[in-house]
Amino acid sequence: MKKKLLITCLFLVNIIMMFSIWFQSEHIYIKGTILFENPIAFTCILLSLLGVWINHHYGEVLTTLGWLGLFLMQIYEFLTWHIRMYGGGFDLGLSLKLCEFNFFIAIILCIVTYFIYKYLNNKNYREKYKYNLKTTL
Repeated sequence: MKKKLLITCLFLVNIIMMFSIWFQSEHIYIKGTILFENPIAFTCILLSLLGVWINHHYGEVLTTLGWLGLFLMQIYEFLTWHIRMYGGGFDLGLSLKLCEFNFFIAIILCIVTYFIYKYLNNKNYREKYKYNLKTTL
C-alpha cells in the first residue's frame, strides 16, 4: 500500500508539472496542460493510475502502456506544438529553441517515476515469490 501511495504521489507531481510553462514564444506561453486536450494522453494518464491501483496481473501492463503513452505524447507535443501555432512543418531546431526547462524536468520526472515503479514492483514480486523459490529448490 505504501508503494502504491508513493507511486501515486510521484505521478501527481508529474501532473503538477503539466501546469508549468513548457513552451514559450514571444507573448505566447503554452503549458503542459495542452496534453489534456489530447484524448490519447488523457487515456494514458488514466491507464497509469488504474494500473498502479489494480490488484491484477494486468496492472503492470496497464501502467507500462500508460507511462509509455504519456512519454510519447509529451515528445509528440514537443515536436508539433509550434505547427498549430505558426503553421509550417516539423522543425527540431525551433522546438528546442522555444522549449522551456520545465518541459525537460517533466520528461525526466516521467522516466524516473516509471523506473521507480518498475523497481518497486519487481522488488514486491521477488518478495512475494521468494518462499516459493526456496521451497522448490
